[in-house]
Amino acid sequence: MPLSRFQRWCNQGRFHQVDATIREQRPPRKPLGDSFSGIAVRALVCFCISLCLSPILIPCQIVRAAGDPIAAATPAGRWIAVDDRTGKTKGVVDLTVAGDRLTGRVEKNLDPAYNNIKELKCISCRGDLKDKPIIGLQFLWSMKQTGSVWTGGYILDPETGNIYRCSMALEGDGKILKVRGYIGFPIFGRTQHWRRDE
Repeated sequence: MPLSRFQRWCNQGRFHQVDATIREQRPPRKPLGDSFSGIAVRALVCFCISLCLSPILIPCQIVRAAGDPIAAATPAGRWIAVDDRTGKTKGVVDLTVAGDRLTGRVEKNLDPAYNNIKELKCISCRGDLKDKPIIGLQFLWSMKQTGSVWTGGYILDPETGNIYRCSMALEGDGKILKVRGYIGFPIFGRTQHWRRDE
């Protein structure tokens, strides 16, 4: 049987030559890591690894905070409140821990501007705190410890009568108390550094 033209063409090797030419003209395949699918796969792998390690890493962080001597200490005691704007001492406050809550009361005035006033009152306060004597006034309440930070409570500014959310943390071997009052988010607020009254 006579061979067809296609069979003769294949027998002469022209088909293989064309196939090799087509393969040479094909663009090289990109490695998996350079493609979008490769990036997605790597991101998925990292996410899975983080999920697997989170039960191990989070307890380690908590244990580390609990083992920190500053974290183990509490802000309980007498503190000299320092104005963050002027750097002058404002008074002495007494912080106490009852159960798992930290509260505070004003113990003594150290501001010379009020030395001639027989009885300081919170004239700017509102509600039940209106016109209450500042000495002995509870200005801090509902603070709860989370690791090395006390937060979740509120602090009162007796001069303005404003109440702010509050966070506290011990610094400098427990001799400095960083106090931040804020509205809404901690970024919107002021920070004072109180000195332990020893």
